[in-house]
Amino acid sequence: MAQWKSLGGGAALVALLGSTAQAEVTAAEVWQSWKDLTTSMGQTLTVESEEMSGDTLTVTNMAMKSESVGVTATGTLASIAFEELGDGTVAVTMSPEYPVIITTKVEGEDPVVVALTVRQTDLRMIASGSVDALSYDVSAPELAIILDNVSGMPDGGAVDLTATFKGVAGKYTVASGEKKVVGTEFKADLLSVDVKVDDPTPETGGSGAFTVAIAALQSASNATFAPETDFQDMPAALAAGGLDPGVALLDGDGFLFHRLFDQAVGFRAHRFFRHCKPCP
Repeated sequence: MAQWKSLGGGAALVALLGSTAQAEVTAAEVWQSWKDLTTSMGQTLTVESEEMSGDTLTVTNMAMKSESVGVTATGTLASIAFEELGDGTVAVTMSPEYPVIITTKVEGEDPVVVALTVRQTDLRMIASGSVDALSYDVSAPELAIILDNVSGMPDGGAVDLTATFKGVAGKYTVASGEKKVVGTEFKADLLSVDVKVDDPTPETGGSGAFTVAIAALQSASNATFAPETDFQDMPAALAAGGLDPGVALLDGDGFLFHRLFDQAVGFRAHRFFRHCKPCP
């Protein structure tokens, strides 16, 4: 179903790695690094204004657009502030929420449009290191991804989905050189995903709901890519050797709880660990 393909295409996160002990970085340099990384990954970035006042650089209405085969994603942040802290580091704060629109086109079918809201309560980043090796320490009491709307649902149908991370801490880094090396470390005290589906289609439809909760979630990843990598054609980039997704790790404790027609039908507790690395 194209709606689910769109949701999968939206899941998506970018981050970075590297720190240098005694190095200093300015607000303008951190912002330039953001722009360089975004464009090097094939995304389009525009802003309404950039203004430096005292020790703070404020960027207004930053819009990003990412395209790959059959999928286009856009998002807009109303405000980003880069504040120089006087010790060679920069604090980055952003609007508490922003919209994301994902459009999927499948041959022979109408485009499917998914509207999301990303909420990042009191999210704070501290950038340190140098221009060629920036490191970001990230913290937030709560992050949430909320499904606002999916086009193409049957009349009267609805999908409600909210993914919430509690107690978030992490690091992302980007090292620049002949190739860029991007890494992430992420931890959350709890991830909960609440889903409710209502499909009134006669004979084939139905309703249901479930919750997935994962405690002590941890993940880590790293990737290396060349400047000429074409991210709009990911299979070709992998085949050409321009992109090495590296290693992805995921760990945590979780449970899955189903409810169908307000009746509990299943419960499962588990611990999981995934280690993914492309074959040579």
